[in-house]
Amino acid sequence: MKILQNSDIPIYKQISSQLREQILNGIINEGDYLPSIRGLARDLKISVITTMKAYEELVDEGLVSAVHGKGYIVN
Repeated sequence: MKILQNSDIPIYKQISSQLREQILNGIINEGDYLPSIRGLARDLKISVITTMKAYEELVDEGLVSAVHGKGYIVN
């Protein structure tokens, strides 16, 4: 995943857009878990809140669901 720090597009939108594309193109399949929020934030060197906002956007779109204690799973 590539994040452009100097982009006009907010970082959380960049993350959700790339994950959405991977889900819709079958790279991430139904039943797969997304990377943990903390792990992705650490890997991308961004805040956990930013990552959470991206995941919540995907939840709002119905692409993923939060599973208590396990993370986010693709619908």
